[in-house]
Amino acid sequence: MGLFHDRQNKWKDIFTADELNRLSKAAGLMGEEAAAYYPEIKDIGFSLPDAARVFITRTLPEYRQKLETAFPGAKDLPPLCYGAMLSIVYNRGASLKGDRRREMKAIHDAIIAKEYQLIPDEIRKMKRLWINTSIDFLVPRRESEARICDLGLAEIDLK
Repeated sequence: MGLFHDRQNKWKDIFTADELNRLSKAAGLMGEEAAAYYPEIKDIGFSLPDAARVFITRTLPEYRQKLETAFPGAKDLPPLCYGAMLSIVYNRGASLKGDRRREMKAIHDAIIAKEYQLIPDEIRKMKRLWINTSIDFLVPRRESEARICDLGLAEIDLK
């Protein structure tokens, strides 16, 4: 069950046991297999308020914990920087290992040293991972996160 079991627990107040069972069978299906299974789940729906409630009450706390565990001292960030980092951890995960995570590690170190002014530039450096790729839509996302952090730093006059 693993990951999907965790997701089932998040959605247990929204979907029936039968719906969760059918959705669990769709987890991981791709391409033709997913298309073939679609008739089994096409009747299952949820409202935007339900999705927002699950995200706010169950998903965000999980990612806040991941952020604060991987980046000790993150709670002390200016609120807008904290939000930018939460967005990054939600999108990329919290790992600090490997070349694809070097900016994450630099941010980790900046947070520990309370050198928050370094964070926006490290966020911008992450764009190297997606320039000229099929997922280059993440380039403007990282720029937006960096700008949000810039605004947060400006509010506390660290720059």
